[in-house]
Amino acid sequence: MGYYKKYKEEYYTYKKKYYKKYYDHDKKYYDDHEKDYDCDKKYYDHDKKYYDHGKKCYDHDKHDYDYKVEYKKYY
Repeated sequence: MGYYKKYKEEYYTYKKKYYKKYYDHDKKYYDDHEKDYDCDKKYYDHDKKYYDHGKKCYDHDKHDYDYKVEYKKYY
């Protein structure tokens, strides 16, 4: 009976170590993925800010241009 108990303990110790290794690996992979996501989000937000600013300027210029075209019709 002692042999079986010892074998069982060794098996569970091995299993714990094995799963911990995989858990740590997955956690590192997940953390790296999160870091990449945060970095991408930062760039996306930055680009979006510039895009929104550019769109605002474009809309403003288009409005002025349309106004001038409309104005020329009458004068």
